Amino acid sequence: MPGMILLEPGNRILEECVRSQVEATGKREAMDVRLFDFDDVSYRIVVDKSNTDLLKLSVNIPPFQHFKGHGGQAAVDKYYGEFKGPAEVGFDVTLHVNLTQLRDPAAAIHNLSLVKSKITGGVFDHFFTALMADQKVEKFKFDLRGDTTIFMCPRPDRVTVVFEVNFQIKMDQVIANVMLKEFVAARFFFSFFLFLLTFFCLVRTSVVRPPVLGTPTRLRSSASSASPPTKV
Repeated sequence: MPGMILLEPGNRILEECVRSQVEATGKREAMDVRLFDFDDVSYRIVVDKSNTDLLKLSVNIPPFQHFKGHGGQAAVDKYYGEFKGPAEVGFDVTLHVNLTQLRDPAAAIHNLSLVKSKITGGVFDHFFTALMADQKVEKFKFDLRGDTTIFMCPRPDRVTVVFEVNFQIKMDQVIANVMLKEFVAARFFFSFFLFLLTFFCLVRTSVVRPPVLGTPTRLRSSASSASPPTKV
């Protein structure tokens, strides 16, 4: 039965292709692999026979040009600055990886497999960083894919992220409806519990032990009846 599935943050096939070249013990072989991912994202991994020490990883993210100035390019510079190079035709970003100069091969393999997540996540970094720095930014929206639109709504003290999803499969619609009802119920019970907790605290603080009557009077009487100091 069709329905939603949980996806890994990285692309497993992309990771294996890069790993096969990075961890090659003998002479590396030429490679030209095209991959297609969810969200209409596509990759191309090329190792040319004229230079088998250079791996080119090209990625095409359909909304990249739309959010490039809102954290997309900044994410490329932040996570893949050492691999930047001219983009191949038909792709938004091409990373030029010198396989003989990797400082941490295992980390590089993992980082390259997350290229889609890190670049797309640059939008969120852009707005959350601006919030922490008290910088004013304008509202922004972009289509993550054909059925999903993301709205970034910054305010002085928060950033509200809205996902507008058009569920086209009947089972997905049922699951989404159940999840939304659970969220509403959880919010109601939390608010009710918070109300009871606040009310209980107010009742406890309003109950104050009454002072012992007469004690201050006796103290003042003792003080007033004391003999004045004797002059020498």
